[in-house]
Amino acid sequence: MLTRHARIGILVAFVTVCALAISGAAWTVRLPFPGWWPFATFLLVATILEGLNTQLRVAARGSTSFIMHLAAGLLFGGFWGAAIAGISTLFGDIARKNAPIKVLFNVSQRVLAVALAATLYQSLGGELPPTYLASGGNLSSQVVQRDLGLFLVYAVAYFLVNSVAVSAAVALSSERAFREVWHLNTRGVIGYDLGASVIALLVDILYTGFDRWIGFGSAGLI
Repeated sequence: MLTRHARIGILVAFVTVCALAISGAAWTVRLPFPGWWPFATFLLVATILEGLNTQLRVAARGSTSFIMHLAAGLLFGGFWGAAIAGISTLFGDIARKNAPIKVLFNVSQRVLAVALAATLYQSLGGELPPTYLASGGNLSSQVVQRDLGLFLVYAVAYFLVNSVAVSAAVALSSERAFREVWHLNTRGVIGYDLGASVIALLVDILYTGFDRWIGFGSAGLI
């Protein structure tokens, strides 16, 4: 029978391989590189939010950095959004001096969550960047309504991947039932997370608005 550490190692390896695979798929359909200023400012804000943690009920932490992960994925596409999510998570874990295997897992599951959510969004017909961010976007347009509706799918997919991966890791490390851990850590925050994910839309609207207004979208992050 496998030891607890062996089971955790298998989970981390599985999540890492999945993250690499979906990132490779996202690379083939990637949007153009957004530029160093947009990439760096989104990364900076995501890293700052990554440092603002809340303690969940069972051996896990949460943060509002997901807002920037979702915003970056919508605006820059799955590959660059996943890169911002992964790098900001890496910086946060290094600052907290987490063990290497925990760093690898956290980075991988964030990359997997963003890239997979964006891939699902696109496979269902959503456009990246969404049509409602374009100048003159009309809410009466069926295309705009489609992309707004698919945002919910995008957000749910992100949180589902994140919560399942984290709950599985916590269940293995604490030797508790997955269902119990997932229920305790997810039930109280899933509504908040989905509601707060709407802020990602506001971030992207402000970014694109400032980009059209003064030619420097990063100012909108303020």
